[in-house]
Amino acid sequence: MGTKKLWVVVASVVGLGAAFAAAPGSARAGEAGVDDCLGILQTVQDGGLSMDLNNSCDRSLTCALSWTLKCEDAKGNVTASSRQSTRVTIARADSKTVLGSADACKTAAGWSIDSVTWSCGAVK
Repeated sequence: MGTKKLWVVVASVVGLGAAFAAAPGSARAGEAGVDDCLGILQTVQDGGLSMDLNNSCDRSLTCALSWTLKCEDAKGNVTASSRQSTRVTIARADSKTVLGSADACKTAAGWSIDSVTWSCGAVK
């Protein structure tokens, strides 16, 4: 089972177009692991953080993703924080997109998403 921890801070400016990619890790010698065949691209959008998961593995995967959403006031102080998560199954040679939504911060001056983690393994 592959596990990655991504530390991403998303700017509180709406419409920022930065992208962050997860670098693949290493598997044991002679054995292809999830880290070698799963790619994750993170892109900031108006409504949150888009996480595109691309499965190039020879098997279907089930993944658990989690992140922390922080709402901020005009001075950048955190006014609310919540841990969010989801599970997704990705077929062999397929992709899925997960949105880390910032909707809970609609009335805040800004938001950030950080402490993004994911863990994936073969569907049993």
